[in-house]
Amino acid sequence: MFTIACAGCQKPARDPDTAVVLVAKDPEALDPRFAGSAVAVQLSHLVFAPLFTIGDDLAPAPYLAASYEQPDELTYDVTLRPGLTFHDGSPLTAQDVVFTYGHLGDEDVRSIHAGKYTNLEKVEALSDTHVRFTLKEPWAAFAIELCALGIVPARCAGRTDECRTSLVGSGAFMVETWNQAEERIVLQRNPRFFKGPPPIKRIAVRVVRNQTTRLLELIDENADLIIGDMSPTAVDVVKQNAHLAIQTAPGLDYSYMALNLRGPRGGDEDPEKARTRRALADVRVRRAIAHALHLDEVIATKLRGAARRATGMLPPGHWAKNEDLTPIPFDPQTARTLLDQAGFPDRGEDAGGRFSVVINTTPQRLRKSIALLFQDYLRDVGIDAKLRVAEWSTLYQEIRQGNFEMFSAKWTPVVEPDLMHWVFHSSNIPSPDHAGGNRGAYVDHELDRWIDEGRTMSDRKTRAPYYQKAEARLAEALPYVPLWFEDLIAVQHQRLTGFALTRTSSLVPLDAARLGPLGPEAK
Repeated sequence: MFTIACAGCQKPARDPDTAVVLVAKDPEALDPRFAGSAVAVQLSHLVFAPLFTIGDDLAPAPYLAASYEQPDELTYDVTLRPGLTFHDGSPLTAQDVVFTYGHLGDEDVRSIHAGKYTNLEKVEALSDTHVRFTLKEPWAAFAIELCALGIVPARCAGRTDECRTSLVGSGAFMVETWNQAEERIVLQRNPRFFKGPPPIKRIAVRVVRNQTTRLLELIDENADLIIGDMSPTAVDVVKQNAHLAIQTAPGLDYSYMALNLRGPRGGDEDPEKARTRRALADVRVRRAIAHALHLDEVIATKLRGAARRATGMLPPGHWAKNEDLTPIPFDPQTARTLLDQAGFPDRGEDAGGRFSVVINTTPQRLRKSIALLFQDYLRDVGIDAKLRVAEWSTLYQEIRQGNFEMFSAKWTPVVEPDLMHWVFHSSNIPSPDHAGGNRGAYVDHELDRWIDEGRTMSDRKTRAPYYQKAEARLAEALPYVPLWFEDLIAVQHQRLTGFALTRTSSLVPLDAARLGPLGPEAK
């Protein structure tokens, strides 16, 4: 039950021409060169339009660009739409694209995205509407990277700090105000937008960190849209309110259980710690853990059925997915047998079970409740599972250093299968002087070769078999235990129409949405 106590207060009148969008976190930046979090990227694309967006087929869809061609494996020729302008009316040309992509690593810029484009040899303007990207070596994922950055004016050269606050882009909306103290951004429609002025005059973005409060704001008609920042358990409450509508889409966020495969450290390491590390390095133990987790029960109870079992990193229906894989069944007896075969008999609860393991999780209510279920499942097969709760920022630093035993998290969104290179390639095992996403330290040189081959080919039909082999190998070795793909959920006021939820949770479709009149409760 949700209640609000308000003594002697009156709800301020809402502007009927303003769509109110609620988000759970404050964006760290709107300049696309410095926007890294999901919410920052979502909002940045409303202000700084990208060349392409990601379609529901997970391929680049034209936006500022009309098309692209690939004459060879190293060259991408992009054609811009004619007559593009920035918010202030100045023309947007190929020179602005060259500046945006070609100067990310400049001393006065130092974009957080510069590292993703180190394979870019050069960017050159062939004319006002034609841009050529030349790579140092083949990189099939580059087409998707053309969807990532909104275009920044070339006149921002040497004026980075100024441009980070003036925020002149070419997107559907312009920044009217950004009150960081009140965590509120107001955007107004761009009359020069290449599709024509958006039907919605203004968007107010408010940061509301508490899920219950976000839900109440929708119920009380103080907001019009929430995307993704709503747990499946809240949907039952939403359905009780006739003025609210729900959209869902198959999600691309891959939830997984990561395990540390490094094995014992040697030396004077604590014997029980060494036993745990030896256990997690054994594929039989990892498969036992997968059999011990009753994931169908978790999806049915904790996620209200709003998720699909994962068999690997790529979501169902993905063009490179190995559709022959099936979810690992819940089978605690098989788990116990595998643990026995691996040399980890149940020593009894007082003696530490088969071995102990620490599951890291965050204090977020849903994630913690799921971790508690995981703890019970593992204890049921004799593994002495303990829970450690810490803020993600703390856990992330430890995970990056390989200082963990087990944690559950998400990769989001999984669009390009080249993500496997970052997550599973042996060259991406992190160290004090080397960043990498292979945090469990999985090593398989044949897998490395498949992933290397897959990233050099642009044709999907040619690439797909390499990733299908990789998924099959990962399903055998289980450096991750695949969990699920949660459905994407958007909750909106009925007066907001024409907004189409995308699989990538983009806010860009607000450029075509419309607002109806406010209900009597909101006036």
